[in-house]
Order: sequence, then C-alpha cells, then structure tokens
Amino acid sequence: MAQLIRECPHCQGTGQLPDSKKVGAHMRNARRQRGLTLLQLAVRMGYTQPYLSDLELGKRMWSLKLMKRYEEALIKEIAPA
Repeated sequence: MAQLIRECPHCQGTGQLPDSKKVGAHMRNARRQRGLTLLQLAVRMGYTQPYLSDLELGKRMWSLKLMKRYEEALIKEIAPA
C-alpha cells in the first residue's frame, strides 16, 4: 500500500476511500510540502492540471491505483537537463 495511504488520517491505512474532499486535501498538502505546483505534478503524472485539480478538490473519486501513481510522482526525481 502506498506511503501516503498509510499516512492519511482519513483512510487510516485501510485503503478504503472515505470523503474524496478529505483525501484530496491530504494529497494537496503532501504535494505542497514537497514544493510542487499542480502543473509540475500533472506533467510528471501525464495527466492534465484540471483533472488533478478536480481530484484534489474532491470533485472526482480517487482510486488506489491513482493514489499510488500520485505518490510516485511526488517522490520522482527529475533528471537534470
């Protein structure tokens, strides 16, 4: 199970998705703590910025697969140009 899922106080490590807004807020806080913009994360994940914004705002449902992909993008190192 992904690190963020284990840390999420709303999921309590169960992997069951409670309120999408709470999960989105947790994910948004994790992204901000790592100093990433939504656009930077979208590029890393291969999704659009509006789609990720909808997830973080709780307008779309999270899946465990998407949460894991989100986490992987947060910790991904970008190779220097």
